[in-house]
Amino acid sequence: MLRRGDECLQSPARLQKRGGPPKDRYGPSSLVAILSQNRCCTGSDDRREPFLQSAAQPMKFCYPVDPSSMLRSIMLISRVMIIGGPGSGKTWLGTQMRCQLDLPVYSIDEAVWDCHGNLRSETTIDTLVREQISKERWIIEGGNTRTYEDRALRSQLIIRLNPPLWLRFIRVLRRDGPKFPLLFWTLRYDKVFGEKDRALLRSAKDNATCIEIRSGSDCKALLSKLVAK
Repeated sequence: MLRRGDECLQSPARLQKRGGPPKDRYGPSSLVAILSQNRCCTGSDDRREPFLQSAAQPMKFCYPVDPSSMLRSIMLISRVMIIGGPGSGKTWLGTQMRCQLDLPVYSIDEAVWDCHGNLRSETTIDTLVREQISKERWIIEGGNTRTYEDRALRSQLIIRLNPPLWLRFIRVLRRDGPKFPLLFWTLRYDKVFGEKDRALLRSAKDNATCIEIRSGSDCKALLSKLVAK
């Protein structure tokens, strides 16, 4: 039986079923600016200015004088944290990044539910998640705010998926059917956890690349710059 992290091996129809530009500092263009400041890599400072100039243009990636320097920086990313509400595309994005960066994907849902579909205790969930966090290479997608700080401290790239609520609602409805509790939670997510997600990006921006994705074009802009190791 395939786990959620193995979804790049599943049918395109199933993957599709799972799955303007940001105006704040957390848009994909911030990846360029932060990489230029060597937060994800080491190197000389002689190419920082071209990076910063390109970051001033929202949603537009521009290579530095030497394109290979940016590629090397992205290739050094080995721990990625993906958060967002139901239907935001966490599993889909994790699968895409797994196939491009050759990183293992771990879903928080795998810790929350056992193989029989029973809810685990909070202590067990947190322990299982922290076991994954302790590893050197991963993409961890999902909620569990109790371990947000643990993941953020080790992440090199943090992505918050925040497409329009109506789109998330439709995705959940198509994926899981008319399950009222899940649909209700989809509608409530932003009110309950929206500020926690935003606070995470604000607090982690000095140690990791923080990006907020709000549209399909945002995802494409990010994925187009990811290179397999």
